[in-house]
Amino acid sequence: MSRSCFGKNVPNFYRQSDLDPEKWTTYVSLVVSYQEVDVPKQFSAELRRDVNARLLAGESVRSLAEELSISRATIYKWKHQALIDAGKRPGTKSFEVDTLAQARRTIRDLEAELALVKAASDLFNANEPISPKASSRLPEG
Repeated sequence: MSRSCFGKNVPNFYRQSDLDPEKWTTYVSLVVSYQEVDVPKQFSAELRRDVNARLLAGESVRSLAEELSISRATIYKWKHQALIDAGKRPGTKSFEVDTLAQARRTIRDLEAELALVKAASDLFNANEPISPKASSRLPEG
């Protein structure tokens, strides 16, 4: 069962005095909250090359992670990519990624340009007759 207060249904477990606006206390507060966000660390290419060389030489991921304070997951990712770059695993080599991305951008741009050319061609090749009074006449003289 509920009752109506200020046009809203209110459950019966509220006391009538709780619903009296004159007895309400207004609190104004400023609450500032901060959320900790873990931003990925940026490691230099030189450090990554050094770690990859040590991994390919046979050093363990655990010892490198403890020594350099880098997570094991990051080092495993680097190791996986280093094996691909060394030709010991199948996959896209890291130096091919930039070329591949550039090629995909070029293809996307050319497809957009082709779509524009087709739209313009359809516009000019439409079966609508051109009015002789339009500005399509060449000026005399």
